[in-house]
Amino acid sequence: MTLSTRDTGPPAHDEGEPLRHGFDFASIPVHAPRGDGCDVELDDRHAAAVGEAISGPGRPLEPAVRREMEPMLGHDLSRLRVHQTAPAQRSANDLGARAYSVGKHIVFGAGEYAPHTLAGRRLLAHELWHIHDGRAAGPARVRRQPLGGQVQAPTPLDQKEMVRESITFLRGAADYYTFRSPPMKPGQEPAGARVYLERLGTQLDGYLKTRDTAANLIDTALAGDAALTAQLQAAYRDAVTALLNAASLESRRRNAATAAGTPTGDSPFELFTKHQKVIHEWAWPRATPDPRANELLDKVSQNDRGQIKVGDTVYTLTNVDGFFHPNAVAVPPPANTTVSVAPGGTDRIRAGLARVGAMLATTANPPMPINTTTTVRLDLGRYGGGDRALYRFTYVRQGPPRGNEILVERLGSIGPDQRPPSEQATPEQVFTRAGFVRAAGVPAKSMDWPDAQFALLQSAVAQIPESILGPQRGLMFIRVAGVNPGDPTKAANYDQEEHAIRVYDNAFGNLGQTKATPGGRASSDFDRLIAHEIGHALDFESQRPLNNKFKASIREQDRFHPTPIPNQPGRVTLPPGEIAAWRALHAKIARDEAALSASRSLSGRRYERDSNKKLVETNQVPAGEVNEFQAAVAADGPTPITNYAGTTVVEHFAEAFALYISEPQTLARLRPHVYAYFSKKFPDPARP
Repeated sequence: MTLSTRDTGPPAHDEGEPLRHGFDFASIPVHAPRGDGCDVELDDRHAAAVGEAISGPGRPLEPAVRREMEPMLGHDLSRLRVHQTAPAQRSANDLGARAYSVGKHIVFGAGEYAPHTLAGRRLLAHELWHIHDGRAAGPARVRRQPLGGQVQAPTPLDQKEMVRESITFLRGAADYYTFRSPPMKPGQEPAGARVYLERLGTQLDGYLKTRDTAANLIDTALAGDAALTAQLQAAYRDAVTALLNAASLESRRRNAATAAGTPTGDSPFELFTKHQKVIHEWAWPRATPDPRANELLDKVSQNDRGQIKVGDTVYTLTNVDGFFHPNAVAVPPPANTTVSVAPGGTDRIRAGLARVGAMLATTANPPMPINTTTTVRLDLGRYGGGDRALYRFTYVRQGPPRGNEILVERLGSIGPDQRPPSEQATPEQVFTRAGFVRAAGVPAKSMDWPDAQFALLQSAVAQIPESILGPQRGLMFIRVAGVNPGDPTKAANYDQEEHAIRVYDNAFGNLGQTKATPGGRASSDFDRLIAHEIGHALDFESQRPLNNKFKASIREQDRFHPTPIPNQPGRVTLPPGEIAAWRALHAKIARDEAALSASRSLSGRRYERDSNKKLVETNQVPAGEVNEFQAAVAADGPTPITNYAGTTVVEHFAEAFALYISEPQTLARLRPHVYAYFSKKFPDPARP
C-alpha cells in the first residue's frame, strides 16, 4: 500500500462529497483477507474477459454508501469504480463469482450489487476489504466471492488489521498535510497541500469517524488493546493537527489574495475552536515547554533579578494584527531602553513581539513598571511560524553596560482548554480524594456553588499536587455572593477557625490562562487565587489545632456563672460549687495558651500578649530563633516577589506558594532561595 502522491492541488473528487486525502486506490495491489481461499489465477481467456469488464468508466459508490463505508475502512473511496455492464456480469459468471475485485475495480454478477440490502452490504463490504487489505507488492490478482458462498465474518486478526489500517490512514493524512515545499520567493511561506476550507468540517468529521470506529473495534473486539489505543490516539491527533495547520496556511493564502497581500487568516487554534464539534477536545496538542524559555532572563545578574516583581496586571491584546501586520507602525520603547526578543520564530513574529513589549512599557493601561515581569497569552498561529503560546515580558533595570531592557521570551505552547478524556475526571477525583467540602448554602450568607464555577474550583485545586493537599483534609469552600465585606479588593479569604475558604464574585473576573504551569493546562488568575488561599492553610496547619483547642477552652467559660466584683476589673465571684471547676479550666486555658504561643507557622507567625495583655499575632521572630522561610526571603533580597507580598510575611508566603504552583520557572529565577525552600518543604516530581 502506498501513500497518495503529493501534488499542487487536490485529486479529482465527486462534487458535493467530503474530500479526504488518504491512500490512492489506483496503486493498491489486490490482496484478500487471510484464509478465504478466493485467489484466482487467470488464463488468457479469463484475463481478457476481466480486462473487458473493467475497461469501461464504471460508476462511483453512492454518496450514502461512501459515508457509511469510509469511516469503517479509513480510506477515501472516491476513486473506486463499480462495474455492472453485461460484459462485467458475464465475466463474473465465467469465474463462478458473485463479485470480484481487481485494483480499484469491483465487478458484480447480475443482480448482486444491492448496497441497500443487508446481504448486498455484506457482499460489498467483503469486496471493499479485499481492496482495503491489499498490501503485497506485485501484479494485481483477482479476488472473488464464489457463487453460493457465504461472506465470512472478520476474524480478530482481520479486525486488528482494520484498526491498523485506520491508524495508517491517519498517519498518511498527517504526512500528506505536514509536507511543505520550499517557498517560491524570499520571505514567502512554504507551500503546502491545498485544503478546501468549505469542506474542512466534513473532512475533520471523516477523521473523527475513522478514529471512533477503530476505537470501538478495539473496545469491543480487541479487549481494549492499550498499545493500539495509544497508536490510534496519536495518529488521530497528528492528522488533525496537520490538517488544521494546512488549513490555516490555506486561509492565509486566500486572505493574502484578497487583502492587499496581508496573510492573516485563521490560526490553527481558531479553526480548532470553529470545528470543535467534529474534533475530540484532546486532539489539540498538549502544552510543550520551550527549551529556550529562560535564555534571556538567565543572562541577567542575580542581583538585578532580585529587584524584579511579578506584576499584578493581566494584559490582553485586543488588536493583535496591529502589532504583527507586515506594515505595523513601530512602537518606540521607553527612553534609554532596548527590547530583546529571545531566539526563535520568524522575523515577522519577532518584530511583532518587540512592538508588544514596547507597548506594555509605554501605552498600556497601566504601563508595566520597570523591574516587573508579566506573562501574556498570544495566538500567533495565523501569522505563519507562530502558535498559541505564553510569552513572558520582563522590564528590568540593569547596571552598565546593558542598561534598561525589555526581555521577551516564549515560555511554551498552550495545551487544550479542556483536559483529554483520560484526565477529565481528574479535578473531581482530586477534590474528593483530598476530602475537601463543597459548601451548599451553609453557613449563613453563603450560596450554592454554580456547577460551572465549582468545576473551575475543582480544576484549580487539581493544579496542586495531591501530596501537598493531603494534610488539608476537610477544607471547606464557601461561595459568597457579592464582594468581601471586610475588604472588597480581596476576592477570597481563608478562615483558620473554620478551616474554610470563602470565594466572592470578583474571583471570576479573569479566567484566561496566562500562567506557565508545567505539565497540564496553563493556570489562570483564579487558579493562582485558590493556590494563594490554600497556601495560607498550609502555612497555619500546625497552629490550627492548637488555636482551635485554645478557643474551645475559652468558650467553656460560658457554662459558669461569674459575678463581677465591684471596683476590681477582671475579678469575679462564683457559686461555691463552680470554683474548683473554674480553677481547673483556667489551668487548662493557660496550658493551651502556652502551647499556642510556643507554636510557629511556616511563615513565622506566632502569638504573644501585647502591652494590654491581649493575645495577638506577630510575625517577628524572637532573638535566637531562625525561621526557614523568612531566612530564604532575606537571602533573596529586600524586594517582595509581588506588591501584595510586601504587606506581611504571611501574605508573602501565600503569594510565593501560588507562584511555586503556577509559575515555578519564574519564581526559581527571581527568588531562588524561596523556590528552594518550597521545593524542600513541598517536593513534587512535576516541579522543574
